[in-house]
Amino acid sequence: MLRFGCATRDITPDRPVWLGGYAGRDGPSTGVSEPILAGCIALQTGEGQAAGGEPALLVTLDLVGVHDAGARILAGRIAEGTGVPVERILLACSHTHYAPAVGLQRIYHPDVGQNGINDADPTYVGKMTAKAVEACAQAVRRLAPGTVEVLRTSAPQVHYNRRIRQRDGSVVTIFRYPTGSDPTPELSPTDDRLTALRFRAADSGAVGAVLVHFACHTVTGDRHGAGPSLLVSSDFVHYLRSALADDYGCPVFFVQAAAGDVVPMRRLGESRRWIGESLAHAVLLGDRAFRPVAAERVAVTWDELRARVRHDLGGDPEARLAAAADRLRSAPAGQDGAARDAYLEALHLAYAARRWPAGSLAVRIQQMRIGDLPLVALPFEVLAELGLRVKERFPDAMVISCANGYEGYLPFRHDLDAGGYEAQTGSAHFEPGTAERILDAVLRLLG
Repeated sequence: MLRFGCATRDITPDRPVWLGGYAGRDGPSTGVSEPILAGCIALQTGEGQAAGGEPALLVTLDLVGVHDAGARILAGRIAEGTGVPVERILLACSHTHYAPAVGLQRIYHPDVGQNGINDADPTYVGKMTAKAVEACAQAVRRLAPGTVEVLRTSAPQVHYNRRIRQRDGSVVTIFRYPTGSDPTPELSPTDDRLTALRFRAADSGAVGAVLVHFACHTVTGDRHGAGPSLLVSSDFVHYLRSALADDYGCPVFFVQAAAGDVVPMRRLGESRRWIGESLAHAVLLGDRAFRPVAAERVAVTWDELRARVRHDLGGDPEARLAAAADRLRSAPAGQDGAARDAYLEALHLAYAARRWPAGSLAVRIQQMRIGDLPLVALPFEVLAELGLRVKERFPDAMVISCANGYEGYLPFRHDLDAGGYEAQTGSAHFEPGTAERILDAVLRLLG
């Protein structure tokens, strides 16, 4: 028998903090637009650990991402606080660009932080970690018999793929949905499937938790302007949760699908509310299409591969960055284009040298299987194509981005050749062929 429990905690900062997601910011947060949460769904089969094994924890965080080292530390703290083994913990970030930075990030302004690279706020990270552990411990304590149902529906006209194909085969990245174009641009593919899991109490049948999986960058901005907002927010996820919670009367959780190149069609004004409520309405309108999942077992499996960075980290990247920053500061206004380009290149190299000093990363790929329903966690901003190619072989698979790490974009070789924002050296940090190797590993793990 399936047992589940869930809990949430508010992790909204109570003072100004640096936000992650936009390197163009040059100051800390100035307020709160929508709260941010940490949540946990605990899952177990059998009548207890002796009968069904340890619980598995699906942990959701309203953060842009937690880097590999930080994710390992956070999972370790959760394991200590719950008794659940680290390997049975899945950390999934919503990828909101309006939450505190919890790891090293690049800031384009050379006078900010350490030559433009800003470290996380340890006080906030400590509070966030404590709240996440609390949510997980409470979810484990609340484990009780239940059932799970799945809904597979679609939510079209919410997002688009910003990688616009040109006639010569190249790609340009368009961050706003193209309008008035003649001829109509060729949009790269997206996956508009929305998957929802609904957990019910075995005794009463009441809905105790809802999990929504959908692909859309959490970058809607806010109604205060088009620039990078300094207001804390969980973006459209807040309105998704609120609308479903009003109807179901239970906590609602969100995991990001393969949205590395998938962004909202509308980004300003009331867009985040419209998108969140549209996703919620897709779930509510599909109420009668939920189908039971035979969840006799909750299994967690892993694979790992070594990926090398694509950057040349030789020499002294820190000294190079300092020199480039000095040249940019002294360049005459209006004549600093070359100096700025050199500074950004040096910034990306210094960032990579700090993030991956060994020149490589052990990429962890996790599968959490609820009965025959597989969730696959990848520590990247996964492009839509990879998610679609997984579904070609395993239609029910849910690929989760920014999970158990946050290591940049994951383009295929042909994406690197075609260009675009996701293929730049400051966006995709690992050598060509890494996405292909990871896709092969995912298919092996699912098989």
